[in-house]
Amino acid sequence: MKKNLIKIAIAFVVTFIFITNVGAVSLGEFGETVVQEGDYNSVRFIAGNNVTNKAVIDGISFAAGNNVVSEATVPYGFYAGNIVNISDNIEKDLFIAGNSVTVGPNAVVGRDLFVAASSVVIKSNVGRDLRAGGETVTLKGITINGDAYVDADKIVLDEETVITGKLRYPDVAEVVDIDKASIGNIETYHVTVETEKEEGFFESFKVTLFITSLVAGLITLFIILGLLPDLRHKIEKVDLNAEEILITAAIGLGILICVPIVSLFTIFTGVLTPITLIVLAIYVICIYLSRLFAAYFVGNIVSKKLFDSKKNNLFIASVLIGVILVDLVCLIPFIGGLVKFVLLVYGLGLILKLIKSNIKKK
Repeated sequence: MKKNLIKIAIAFVVTFIFITNVGAVSLGEFGETVVQEGDYNSVRFIAGNNVTNKAVIDGISFAAGNNVVSEATVPYGFYAGNIVNISDNIEKDLFIAGNSVTVGPNAVVGRDLFVAASSVVIKSNVGRDLRAGGETVTLKGITINGDAYVDADKIVLDEETVITGKLRYPDVAEVVDIDKASIGNIETYHVTVETEKEEGFFESFKVTLFITSLVAGLITLFIILGLLPDLRHKIEKVDLNAEEILITAAIGLGILICVPIVSLFTIFTGVLTPITLIVLAIYVICIYLSRLFAAYFVGNIVSKKLFDSKKNNLFIASVLIGVILVDLVCLIPFIGGLVKFVLLVYGLGLILKLIKSNIKKK
């Protein structure tokens, strides 16, 4: 658990490295000391050394810095920093990564709370489940209306701690006042040294793979769409229409299923085998590009809502926002797999649509 949550922390860091180094486009507010206030009907990004967030945001709030303080009202919060203090009113889910993290008593977490830090102190109630990892996790005087999955060396509870579901933690952890807390069910698990080594290797491999995939996706999109501006403009002009999106995804699903079946048939029958191999190679390339083109489509939609397209070239912002947000969403268990599939079929349909429009133009 702790390693999985640390993966989220690394994803946050990668996200803000890219965002804060984009000089040509402003993605929110950045500087040495940043204070964000007011009402926003969009995604908001803020980063700096000292960051304070007091905004009311109808979207997703991203904040990163050395010292992060947030008292925002927002559906989803994503925060990363050295010292992070949160008193948000979170309608749904809250994700935090840092060295020292405190979720204050005035915070409201409507649904799930995910935390990865060396020191974790939670003083607010949690609407559903808690997933926390760190050296020390403190859960004093709070109610968790669901399950608590805690991977820590030391877990601190008290007589006012209430966990309506189960508390799951490693059997080697030191748990303070567990007998005084009100817990629906207690479950421990044993991790051997060999298991830790294996998990550490595979988690490191997964993190490396994620970062490599993220960077490769960004570079690929920058090169292809940078060298082929006509292709980029065609993606930007695709209608944001529910019916059109469903039709495009349905076409992509047909391509995904039919091409391998037809190709296998021709290979086994010996008909047009060389051409079939070329088609399969193109098919594999299109599968890889489908997610990237779909990510650029998503990034362009978000960029248009954030910035004035008449005053700014949204190409860089669209690539960064699209690829990073899509890759982060794909990290979420179950939901991430569904998102990958939807992007795959929509992206394949989009590629076919772009090819057809290019043929008609000629």
